[in-house]
Amino acid sequence: MSENIKVMNPLKKLWEWNSQQLGINSIFYKIVMVMLGITIPIFIIALCCSHGGEIAESLGSFLGGIVGAGGAVFAVYLTLYRQKEEERLKVSESVKIEVTAFIKFIIQAIDVCKNIEASNVQIPLHDAKYIAKNLFVIEPVVYPAVADRIGLLSHPQATVEFYMRIGETKALLDAMEKSSQRNSSSGSINVSAPAEYVTKENASVIADSLITALQSAHPIISNPSYNREVLDSLVSKTIEYQINECFDSARRIFPNLESFKS
Repeated sequence: MSENIKVMNPLKKLWEWNSQQLGINSIFYKIVMVMLGITIPIFIIALCCSHGGEIAESLGSFLGGIVGAGGAVFAVYLTLYRQKEEERLKVSESVKIEVTAFIKFIIQAIDVCKNIEASNVQIPLHDAKYIAKNLFVIEPVVYPAVADRIGLLSHPQATVEFYMRIGETKALLDAMEKSSQRNSSSGSINVSAPAEYVTKENASVIADSLITALQSAHPIISNPSYNREVLDSLVSKTIEYQINECFDSARRIFPNLESFKS
């Protein structure tokens, strides 16, 4: 009894694996198993009641049917596997292109934060969105379109983290502007409110979120390109160099950021 259980467990795992890979409902497998459970006993009974020539003919037909059915199942599996792999490559390339475009805007925003920290520039709090102005002008297009297929990517967690950090940065900047508007509206009509600027603490919070986004983007753009174009490879290497350069300069100006401690 224990030997039968040992044999059945790998078979059960094989059926479950095939069901997951092919995306076929388990009802299909149940139907197949029922048909086999009915057909095989009938075939064995027919063999027992047949003569030598009939047995050979029956065995030949049975084996031929198995080979034909096996070939058909393998062809379906191969077709579905190729379709799934092709879809994965297309989604990966599309996300990589969009992430590469947004990285440029993120590095620009981090540079503004570094200038605020170094007291090289003052930005009014009511214009806080200027720090990452390009992130407000251009919205992600690819990510919302493939959100239901993120699991196909090589780095799904990093992809989600990247876009979440962009959203977090935009929410922080929006909150800063609204707080400035509330402060100005609460002042006296005859007394002008003192000018408020984005503080160094504000800049470090924004920089921390954006640097985390870059850290998430690094494995995404490091994936090899499947279209084999030399230009794309050069762009990826250039972006990687710019990210590392941004990390080095930001670490000198913001040495205590949480993103550098992880």
